[in-house]
Amino acid sequence: MGVSARGKLFKTIGPGSFKRKYEKLNTFDSNYRLSNTEITIGDDTYNYSFTYDSNGRIDKTVYPSNFTIKYGYSNDILKKISRYENGNTTVDYW
Repeated sequence: MGVSARGKLFKTIGPGSFKRKYEKLNTFDSNYRLSNTEITIGDDTYNYSFTYDSNGRIDKTVYPSNFTIKYGYSNDILKKISRYENGNTTVDYW
């Protein structure tokens, strides 16, 4: 389930909207960066995952539908979202 991250929100539980169960579980990697968020609303669960490059910068975000955003950097500065991947399709953004 990942490492504990001191000072970071790990789990949230609440009634949610319309009295449906709401639960949010955050998992962190060995460098205490957010690596996964699992949200449960009622009986439905949604997973978000986050990966980082060798410099510790956010590299990729994957949404529950497997829609993926990949980030582009230049001289250690986030310049743009370089592309998104949806299934087998890769399209360059702006």
